[in-house]
Amino acid sequence: MTSFNEALGSMAWQWYQQLREGNTDPVLQLLVSKSAHHKLLNGIGVPHAQLLHTVTSQTLAPEHLSVPCVLEPDRGATGIGVTVLVPGGPGQWRDDRAGRTYDMTSIRDRMRWVLSQNDGHPDEWLVEELMVPREGRGLIEYGCYVFGGVEVPLVRAGRTVGGRTCKRWFTVDGEPVVVERPGWMFPVDDGLPGPRDMAELLGVARMVAAAVPTPFLRVDVYDTTRGLVVSEVNPTDGYRAGFVSDWDRILGQLLDEAKQLQVGPQ
Repeated sequence: MTSFNEALGSMAWQWYQQLREGNTDPVLQLLVSKSAHHKLLNGIGVPHAQLLHTVTSQTLAPEHLSVPCVLEPDRGATGIGVTVLVPGGPGQWRDDRAGRTYDMTSIRDRMRWVLSQNDGHPDEWLVEELMVPREGRGLIEYGCYVFGGVEVPLVRAGRTVGGRTCKRWFTVDGEPVVVERPGWMFPVDDGLPGPRDMAELLGVARMVAAAVPTPFLRVDVYDTTRGLVVSEVNPTDGYRAGFVSDWDRILGQLLDEAKQLQVGPQ
């Protein structure tokens, strides 16, 4: 029986190796390119964050940041460099997510630092609209674990406030469930609510997953004033996972079954 914890790491390592060797498969590009996400989601026609500008650390100007937005590197496999910028006083922007305030000099300094950490990726950045949380309870991202484009056994709620990220897991029946080993990665917040409309959320996740030929896809969806808005999609869940034995077995079996049906990267 496949261990989902081990399979995720193996898949990620193989796919990143293929990328280093020059593989341009569109599914693999989702691992490292935010613009690939925009291209995919535009093609599917699901709601997602509007791309406002494409800039470099040299061309970024205050007019690019005139409305609340998210600045992030186009290339990169982690969240390093993702910065929320809300206009404050003259020449000032605040990032409530991280609890920091910036001016143009410190924004550019941060961009240069990110490039130094990001494995030689190009100086290409996206400025996206900032999603506004519904009812001001803090922006919640629901990560839907989709197998074979259809099966969704788990949804992970996540929220970052003041630089602190918390999570909580739910079954598709909306019931909270413990699926990871104690203390794994981010702390659990028992106050995080489940999706308002699980059926609608799963419908969006399945629509996206049906367009991506891969046995597993994590579809991240924000709950916003615009309704459900797709944040990003990821054909892995990172190099590591910490699911407890029962869920490791259940997810591993779903992955095995999905691999028999999918024709995309294996």
